[in-house]
Amino acid sequence: MGLFKAFSGKSENSKNVPQQPIVKERLLNNRRSIRYLVEDVPIGQTGILVNIGKGGCKLKKLSPDLIDMPEIKVTIAGKEYRSRVVWQDDKHIGLELQGGFESPEFITKYMKKVRDITIRPLRRLSDEAIKGFVEKDMLGIMVNLMAELEAPNCDMSRMKLFVCKLSGLKEAVAEKANIIRTEEEVVTLKDVDYAIKRLGTDTVKKVSLEYIKRKSSEIEVPEWGVHFYDSYKILKTVFFSKLAPFFGYKDNQNLAEAILNLETKGVDIFLNKGNKNFMKFYNSPTKIYSELTRFLEKINFGKDLIQVNKIYITSVRKPTTALYDGYVLAHLARYPHIVLDKSMKLSLNKIVLNFSLICNLTILATEAFIEKDKYANSVLVHRLKRTGMDENKLLLFLDNIVNETNKIMNDIGKRGNLKGINITGTPIRIREFLAKEPNTDRFLNSFKEFKDKKRLVIKYEDDTYTHYILGRILDSEEFELNSKLCCILPCECLLSEDFSVEQFSYFNVVVFKNIDQLSPSLLRSLVKMWNTFEGSIILTFSAYSMLDYSNKELFLLLRKYIVDFPSYFDDQKIYLKMVEHVTSYIKNCTNGGSPDDSLYTNNVITMDHIRGSALLQAAQSLEEEEEEDKSEDVKHRTNNHMRS
Repeated sequence: MGLFKAFSGKSENSKNVPQQPIVKERLLNNRRSIRYLVEDVPIGQTGILVNIGKGGCKLKKLSPDLIDMPEIKVTIAGKEYRSRVVWQDDKHIGLELQGGFESPEFITKYMKKVRDITIRPLRRLSDEAIKGFVEKDMLGIMVNLMAELEAPNCDMSRMKLFVCKLSGLKEAVAEKANIIRTEEEVVTLKDVDYAIKRLGTDTVKKVSLEYIKRKSSEIEVPEWGVHFYDSYKILKTVFFSKLAPFFGYKDNQNLAEAILNLETKGVDIFLNKGNKNFMKFYNSPTKIYSELTRFLEKINFGKDLIQVNKIYITSVRKPTTALYDGYVLAHLARYPHIVLDKSMKLSLNKIVLNFSLICNLTILATEAFIEKDKYANSVLVHRLKRTGMDENKLLLFLDNIVNETNKIMNDIGKRGNLKGINITGTPIRIREFLAKEPNTDRFLNSFKEFKDKKRLVIKYEDDTYTHYILGRILDSEEFELNSKLCCILPCECLLSEDFSVEQFSYFNVVVFKNIDQLSPSLLRSLVKMWNTFEGSIILTFSAYSMLDYSNKELFLLLRKYIVDFPSYFDDQKIYLKMVEHVTSYIKNCTNGGSPDDSLYTNNVITMDHIRGSALLQAAQSLEEEEEEDKSEDVKHRTNNHMRS
């Protein structure tokens, strides 16, 4: 006893001191295992199985009579289990299975699953076709040359190659060095080499910069961006450069600028290789970045803009390869439900993550300033405040962005008419997207607990819709997450290398999407981060991965933080609300307005199934329009020829 008292921290007189009541931690989940919804499986006279997990099951009773025995025997999957009656009413009974249920094959066989869809693209855009576009693209060569000219240690051999690829520049350099060639006598690499030695690099740089400035002004604004392209392009450069110092980001090689300048080249490739009617999906910043546009691109071309840009940009500027991963993460931070191609593999480091953060805020800025998107406006303003700017400094910062963008516009002979944005913003009301029923309330209430607990794990059945709603929650004011700087990591794409807590120093919330697909070699890093990261962490995983069976150790670590995204099988209202919401969400991308909800109520299907079938029809109708346009064009040319 004396030894116990010595280490108990109590004195002999402690009984006279009022003791504070012990506050028991409120768990998000107090179940010892995950419950899986199964198709109704009769198990003899006891009842019909409706859900089951390692620890227990729920039965639909065959009779309303109460079972008065504390224990009963049930046979499931050919094995008899002693079970304790935990609760019951006149319709259902809950049982704890002694020894646990260890037949995941049975669960897999009978589990209720949301039906998904696989879509075959209308055409396939090859990597070779994209690289062929690079070879002919003057802008890409000019970007490369500009970067080389501005580099602290200019690589002369690379500079000579770029000069020779630009028609007009190599002749200008040769002429400056008094090397005269006729049209038949083409200026060669040897001529350019001689000219550089004779003129000196400074003179060649000056001639090159004058050429680039002249040619840049001659490049036509793409037809799809005629109303906003110039201000959009300049705003991105100004906003990124002004924001970068807040996050300690230095771009000595202008790699970030190259990515932002070239990110719409993929649009030109799509329109060059495919349907010109597709142009309408790029007529605003929101549509350029929209995940619905990414979805339509995959239907039409088998690749989306993120994939095409990676091939194009990294071919034009090879040093951008590592940084491009941050560009991908910036898209995911804007739309967590984007599904990346399986070939997309990402490496993490602090530079990549910081770039992703600034790039994401730049994307929001284009939508807020140019398109006046009220929700992008709200999220942007709240997240800019995380830089430490008070309201007055924020107003000054935003005014400087507008003034500098307009000045550059005026300097290049364009009308600078960018306007400021409202710093109050418009809140997103998350409850409008979900059905009003108990499961939804439980799910949303878990985010109130998350504010203090800082840890949350979401189990889902519909990958895309769950992450769509999660993105809305992260952008909403209701749980004060719209003021947090957030990073979304797709576990299925992360390469097998360690990541550290220090890399995420600028982020308040880190979301590991699909932890059931994380490489085993990264699990140790994940567990370490879960235990040490001072910010908040959200993990998501599919119910169909059966985490408590497939990775018991990880499940035990996360168990008390697991919450269920409202299941479509629990209440029909949940599913019908999703259908209503998704058909409304995609109506701007379908030619005939909102699809008919009744088309999707016979079976329980995913968000991707709904939008896939609806948008495939829209894409096919675009193809038909294109064929009609071609027929009319041929008919018009034939008539003109006959008249002549």
